[in-house]
This record gives sequence, C-alpha cells and structure tokens, in this order.
Amino acid sequence: MKRQVIVIGLDGATFDIIDPLVDEGHLPTIADLVSRGTKGRLSSTIPYATMPAWPSFMTGKNPGKHGVFDFFSIAGGRRHLSTSQDIRAKTLWEILSGAGKRSIVMNVPGTYPPARINGVVVSGMLTPADAEFASPPDVKGFLDQATDGYRINSRSHLSGRKLVDDVLEVTEKQKRGFVALLRREDWDCAMVMFRATDVIPHHFWQKQNLIRECYHYIDAFVGEIVSAFPYAAIFLISDHGLQAQPSDFHINKWLIDDGYMSIKIGHASQVSRWEEIGGLEGRAQLAESHLRPSNAFRVLLRMGFTGRSLRKVMPRAWWNALKRSVPRSIKDHIPATDDAAYDVDWDHTLASAYQLYTRESKAIKIVNLDQRSREGVCAELVEKLGSLRDPQTGGPIVRRAYRREELYEGPYVDQAPDIILDLHDGYNLTNAFFADDYVTSRDEVRGCHHREGIFLACGDDIERGKGLGYHPSLLDVMPTVLHYLESPVPDDCDGRVLKEILESGSEPHLREVVYEAMDWEGRGGDRSAPYGDDEQAEIEERLRALGYL
Repeated sequence: MKRQVIVIGLDGATFDIIDPLVDEGHLPTIADLVSRGTKGRLSSTIPYATMPAWPSFMTGKNPGKHGVFDFFSIAGGRRHLSTSQDIRAKTLWEILSGAGKRSIVMNVPGTYPPARINGVVVSGMLTPADAEFASPPDVKGFLDQATDGYRINSRSHLSGRKLVDDVLEVTEKQKRGFVALLRREDWDCAMVMFRATDVIPHHFWQKQNLIRECYHYIDAFVGEIVSAFPYAAIFLISDHGLQAQPSDFHINKWLIDDGYMSIKIGHASQVSRWEEIGGLEGRAQLAESHLRPSNAFRVLLRMGFTGRSLRKVMPRAWWNALKRSVPRSIKDHIPATDDAAYDVDWDHTLASAYQLYTRESKAIKIVNLDQRSREGVCAELVEKLGSLRDPQTGGPIVRRAYRREELYEGPYVDQAPDIILDLHDGYNLTNAFFADDYVTSRDEVRGCHHREGIFLACGDDIERGKGLGYHPSLLDVMPTVLHYLESPVPDDCDGRVLKEILESGSEPHLREVVYEAMDWEGRGGDRSAPYGDDEQAEIEERLRALGYL
C-alpha cells in the first residue's frame, strides 16, 4: 500500500485551549491522535501572522527566500494583496508534482489564484467572492454539488451567534468537500485548512463557551476525515497560536511622541494619502488603494461625533451593549476616533507603522532616508523599543525588535519591513495617532496571535505517545512530509526533516534524506491582475473585521 499523508491546518489553534479540553474528555479525536502519535508546540515565523506563515510552511523557507512578508505585497509599483504569484519558491505540492505524485489542496491562504499542479487546488481566504477558485476549473461544480453550494469565506458583516453559526457552516462545507474530493481523486498528499479556530477566538475571546464549541466541532470534523482514510498519516498543524489581548500598544503615538513621525490635518479621501505614499516611494499606483470614507462619515467627523467621544460619556456597560447591538453597516459610517481627520506628514516623518502593513505583522517602515541614515534610525528604534516599559505595569512591552536582516536571508530581504516587533504576551499594535498613553487597557479583551502553534503527527512509522521536548519550526513540516513520501527536499530549504518523530529502525528513519537543487521558474496559472478594485475592497473588509487593518 502506498504512503499517503493528510495535512490538516487549524488556523490559530493552540494547545493552551486544546490540552484542558482533552483532559476534560471533550476532544476525543485529538486525544486519540496524541496517544498514537508525536506532539509538540510549533514555532511560527516572525511575524507570527497568516501571511507569511502559510507561505513559509508550504515552501519550507523563510520569507526572504519566498518574498511574502504580509497580506500585502509591492510589485510593479502597486500595493496589492499577496497572491500565489508572489510566492517565489516551489511549494510542497509543486515539488510532489515534479516527483510524479498527486496532491489535493483546499483552503490554504496564499493559494489564490489556484496554480496548476498534478492534482487539485481549491484556493483559500484571499479569494474574491465570485472568482474562479479551483484548478482544474470543473472541480468547482463538483464541490457545489457535493456541499449544496461550496463556500470559502464567512460573511464578515455578521456578528454574535450569527457569525459563529456561519463560520461553522462554512467549515462543515469545506470538510464535506474535502472528503468528497479525496474519495473521487487519486492522491498521495492532501491538505485542508480550517479557519474557525482563528476567527471565533479573535472575535469572542471573552466568551470561552463559544471557543469550546468551536473546538468541539473541529474535533468532530477531524475525526470524520481520520475515520474516512484510516491508512493515511495525519499531520495536524497551526500557523500560529492565539492568546488574550488585554492591552493595546499605540505604536504610532509612541513614534510621534519620540519625534520619528509627524502628522497633519487629513485629506477628504484616503486616496490622497496613498498618492503621498506613492510619491514618497516612487510608487504612484499606490494611489489606487480605495478606503474612501462615506459622506455620513465625513459629516460626523466634522461634528466631533466619534466612537471615542461616545465612549467618554457612556457607562462601560452601556458602551459594550451598544457595540454588540449596532450593525456593522451602521458602524462603518461612524469614525472610531478623530485620528481619521489626520494623515501622516510624510515630508517630516522618519518611521511609520501606519497603514503600510496589517497589524499582526507588527512592522515599521523607515522613510525619507539614505542607506546610511536608515541604518542609524533603525539602530535607535531597535534600542529604544527593546527597553520600552508599560507605563501602567512597568513591565517590558517588546520582547525583541528585529531588523529585517536579522530575521531573514535570501534574494527578497530588501522587500521586507525595516523593523519587525515580537511583543510580549498580551499586547498588540494599533494604528491610532492619539491615546491617553502609548499603552492602554482594552475595554473588551480580544484574541490576538501567539508564536506557539501546534504540531501533531500520527501514522505508520511515526513514534507513538511521544512529546517533543523542544519547539519544531513551522518550516520543518514541509521537508518532513516530502521525506515521508519518498520525495526530494530542496537543498536551500530552511526547515529540516524531523527524523526524531519517526520510529527508530523504520524505513523512513533509516532512509537518507535526498536533497536537490530546485530553481524557481515561475508558477503556472492565471497571470492576469488577480484583483479588481471592488474585489480588493471586499477582502480588505474581511481583514478589517478580524482586526488586521
């Protein structure tokens, strides 16, 4: 019988939630996999964010070698959402294709537009609503029939219980479609990624009953997949973990207070803001970014009517009830703060984290400086941020501030943000210019990313009941799967084959790892512009609903 591998990605899953639920008997599938396999906490990329984490998983390489550092990339003078075309290294399934093996890939971020491989690709979260999401294209019709209308994304305008139910409905359709594809197709490696374990904790961290319900459903879905294909090895992984976020770090306020950023009265449209950034960077097409405030938004802002002004005059209980009850369609027309009236004064700014990257990337860009001056400002910021203290607790905020050259290596390092922050637990960035202090407590704790994800492997020739005493890297999973399936590993791979998870004396444990040079020659698929303006606006709204923008 040929070897088969199923990789199941649980976006944002953490053993901090899983282990107590396993101990209480609520996750029987995962408990069984732990008893029959090898378990460890997985160390994600820095930043520990969806992008670049999933592209780093699928290539086994650091972002400096594949070129994706955030949900947004810059190419041809344009700021655009990162796509499969921006990942400039061979992926797990492309390497398997070259070795004559077939793969089924479903719902993995960074796979839109779907590439042509030996097998099937169904793209994931950055796919526009009405786009062609499957390769080959006839797979779409099969999935629609198998699932009574296949879906990739939940509806970002929903809230409360309706959002939870919609996320779980999408997940159930993806599980059904995945199982149906695996039963129809011949395959050696299959992968599906479920987003519920990220979306629900982001929104509902303070409602732990909803998070427990989510994990219970996911455990059942994983159980159906494992039961349907009992001879396949299972790799259960996450791109990062999640944690409580009680505190906001207003990085731009700190940059302003320390003289690195200047602001000025804003424009009527944020398009003008991007014209400034475009001119500054020599990237005029950045002006095509949208984010145009409505007329109602502008009127309320001129009147000084903002979410912050309401919060100051309302009791906290009333404020929290209002936030939960007002539909998103109305909230979108109410400015959150008077920050919306201001822009970055790029002519007098040295460093900014404002609207250039998603918040989870925790990134800073240096502007207006030659190379030598840039080095000096980078050094200053790294030193100051590393010693920065929370004014409320006196504790450190930044675990470490990295210069891009410290984190990454490869041909695309110069496309990375200048500084990337690894924050201590409980903090996340905001884009706010103004706040009572550069760190403030949140009215409502939400979920934010943590670097520790999950790793669990179970199957033939894999050690049983073993716990790893260290944190394997997310980048180790791809070469380990390749070796397990008797395929070569790229000789410039940053991850390594985890032979220690294989049973001593087993065939894959004894077999030497085969390394090969694998030059990047481009990716097959639709090479036209992947997003129109309306499609980019739609996807940015989804990211905004998660708190990424």
